[in-house]
Amino acid sequence: MAFAILWYARSKLGSKVGSFGCNFKVQIVVDSDVIKPCKKITGSVIIETQRPIKHQGILIQFEGACTLKYPTKSEGYTTNQHGREVILEGAGWKSAEAYFRSPIQHILKSKSESAHVINPGSVTYPFELDIPENPHLPAPFRNELGCLVYRLVVYMAEPIRLQIHVEIGQRIVKFNGHYNLFNDEAAMTPVSVEKSLKTSVFARKKLLDLLLLVEKSGFLPGEIVTFSLSFKNLQCLPLQISVQLMQHLKYNATNRRESIKRKVAILAKLERMYTNHMPECTWMDSLRIPEDQVPSFTCHYMYNVAYCIQFKVKVLAEMKDFGSYVLKGEAPLYIGTTRSTVEHLRIVANSDVPREVTRRSSANSIGSSFSIATTTSTLPPAYSQLSSRIPSWETLPPSYDELELDDPDEISFDGLTLASATQFDTGSPNEKSNT
Repeated sequence: MAFAILWYARSKLGSKVGSFGCNFKVQIVVDSDVIKPCKKITGSVIIETQRPIKHQGILIQFEGACTLKYPTKSEGYTTNQHGREVILEGAGWKSAEAYFRSPIQHILKSKSESAHVINPGSVTYPFELDIPENPHLPAPFRNELGCLVYRLVVYMAEPIRLQIHVEIGQRIVKFNGHYNLFNDEAAMTPVSVEKSLKTSVFARKKLLDLLLLVEKSGFLPGEIVTFSLSFKNLQCLPLQISVQLMQHLKYNATNRRESIKRKVAILAKLERMYTNHMPECTWMDSLRIPEDQVPSFTCHYMYNVAYCIQFKVKVLAEMKDFGSYVLKGEAPLYIGTTRSTVEHLRIVANSDVPREVTRRSSANSIGSSFSIATTTSTLPPAYSQLSSRIPSWETLPPSYDELELDDPDEISFDGLTLASATQFDTGSPNEKSNT
């Protein structure tokens, strides 16, 4: 079954589409809106015009475009940070051609086209795009800082200003990101974190000695992280101990330190009061990763998703020269979307049967070597089941031109729309407006 989107290229875009001398319709037809690694994107671009269109070439490409815009404060001044990048390995801004070039690209050609002129009527350009077998790409998002969407974009080179590419059509597609833990050395590495507390930097004797162990670093959403926390408490100090799974998000619109925005979330947590007079003890327990977590991604400066397991030990007794002391330690964890071979991914990608998502228990922890109280909560659906996370023309936020800040210290908009590098357009591809 083919899916189509209409895009009306109109001269109201000024020197952009207007440079082609007329209005025309662009229709992107694809076999499927769902993008998978190891599977080709096949379809066609249909251009309908009532007047001849002169150009220097047409192409279609797959993009994962991140657009960020938000205010930051520094030394009493408010600065609006604004940036846009294509988050694909090998992609980048081509200043001579005035657009973001993607490595996943197809030059459109048609037998009916002669000397870069599209005659009145309808012209069809078939295309085929190869998605890499194991790309490392983030999941899409949309929040008050910006958005990341995956889309197919059609560009046309202007007839006068050579190599100036103009966006004439786009189609939002469904892609939830991809990170394969199979044969990833970082994901297979065991976690080992050791921390100690001394009365002074010169002292040899340790008051506390802690060791956190996890058998591996890579997990899938919904899986269990089993840990072992061993500690030596020679003075039998009363302790409050917690172990938690953390998510760290980082946004950077301009690749400068002053434009960084961070968000931190606790995904799961266990806590234990240790007041028994035992010099040595080992706490073995488990934490469950929520099923809606997006894959780890640290490959581009604009948007990072990182995870870690962290422990905190608070000494409840007042200590000489220390007072109430907190000892912390953490190690990175990696959350992927699959742990399969490329051969298996090829079979799944080319199968018409959707992969079933196994629902897991919603408990945040299972079984403990201590008698501790744990709470359960209903986890949200698996990430692949969240249709609202896939941007569409109905859910994309307003244009930048529509955003107004009531207070320079606050971001008072819901999100941002994705625009091309050479033009901004906020109209729906299904809407038709005359100029």
